Amino acid sequence: MNNARNSVRLVVWVLLLGMGSLWAQSGCEEAYKAFAMSDFDKAIGLCQTTDECGFFGEMIMGFAFLERGELNKRKRDVKIGEEQLKRLRPMMDLDKLQYLVRFTRLIDKQATIRASAILSKTVFGLIETLEQVRLVVPYLDFRYNEVIYSPALEATERFLELNRDYVYKKGGTIPKPVQVLFSDVDFIQALIGLGAQEKRAWNCLTLIEEPVLDVLQKTPVEWGDRVIKEIQRRIEWRLKKYPDSTWFSASPLISAENETDKGEK
Repeated sequence: MNNARNSVRLVVWVLLLGMGSLWAQSGCEEAYKAFAMSDFDKAIGLCQTTDECGFFGEMIMGFAFLERGELNKRKRDVKIGEEQLKRLRPMMDLDKLQYLVRFTRLIDKQATIRASAILSKTVFGLIETLEQVRLVVPYLDFRYNEVIYSPALEATERFLELNRDYVYKKGGTIPKPVQVLFSDVDFIQALIGLGAQEKRAWNCLTLIEEPVLDVLQKTPVEWGDRVIKEIQRRIEWRLKKYPDSTWFSASPLISAENETDKGEK
């Protein structure tokens, strides 16, 4: 009998926990919807009484104070919002970018857009590894607006420059996993899609070098010929400096089999 009672209590406890989690989630979404509808008082109130919202709730509250201050010309609210977002800035990472994207789509809230630009630059400024760059690729789309795609493009360009310099300036070989990304058609197409808005995308395509030629020749765009000519110029320069080079390596790669043969001789 006691075991049965304990089992019932456990089930009830689990259900209550689940309901609490769902309530917190619905509370967060309600706060976001209130913010989107410019009901800043309600958004702030919900966030202050729903601790389980976590980082998302903290963002809603920061932006809500900022916008309420802009609306009512309350310097104190603006200051609270700015301090809240400043506190969140060091905690920003790629996992939290999903939240930020939602705010950047609210184009009627320009104070939020400006603050989001600062937060997004913090996130993309941390991009260093191949895995991180792969996560950035979906944001290379102007439909996210310049708050997201512009710093994403800047981070991508920085990564491409590092790898291209390793070949051109240091006579090195780009790591195989990075070669796969460079030659990925979807990655190249994403950059081509940005070419009409951002000349920085042209530079990214040029940095990829040879893998872009075939894709760009099959994708008619007004500026395509200029990028193709620049890539061809760089290939000529590379071959003069490193006669046996490829787009990914300044020197011909020696296979493990050839190395073994040389060792036996």
